[in-house]
Amino acid sequence: MQLEGKCAIVTGSTKGIGLSIAEALLDQGTNVVISSRHETDVQKTVSNLEARGNGSVAGHTCDVQDPAEFQKLIAFCVKAFGGLDILINNAGIGKFKTVEELSIEEWRQMIATNLDVAFIVQSCHYDFNIRRLDRYLVVANEGQIDPIIILSKTDLITPEELDGMIGNIRDTGITTRLLPLSNTS
Repeated sequence: MQLEGKCAIVTGSTKGIGLSIAEALLDQGTNVVISSRHETDVQKTVSNLEARGNGSVAGHTCDVQDPAEFQKLIAFCVKAFGGLDILINNAGIGKFKTVEELSIEEWRQMIATNLDVAFIVQSCHYDFNIRRLDRYLVVANEGQIDPIIILSKTDLITPEELDGMIGNIRDTGITTRLLPLSNTS
């Protein structure tokens, strides 16, 4: 698969699956924007990744629950790398408690992070010159509300290649499903 020179945003990418995806993209020569709500985590991750792979890395603090912040994240990527080809919405949280232990505030925070963000990503109307491409929805299940990853599809990334890119996630025992979404042109 040809990812060299592409530009990507990976939300929730300072640890875990998001960090692994960012590393894999960098290794393929993709320019990657690291994102998290925590500035120190973003700075530390960018510093750790600067010498890795063939792509360039930049970081931007963003709470993806806020549509205005999300648009600023996209503007940052466009300014830093000249465009946006791949968006991986990996930000997600899980509160691993029983229903009796879980507060309504914790429940709402999980819904806002894990579900509302998927809507925000799909519905934001960007004021940038970004190609509107077909998208794939990748759902990776870790035994919680599914984190959602949205990737742009180009003629260089087939569904099979995309499935291969998330193969490392499957290797850890996490199940995934690939669902085509409608074209938003």
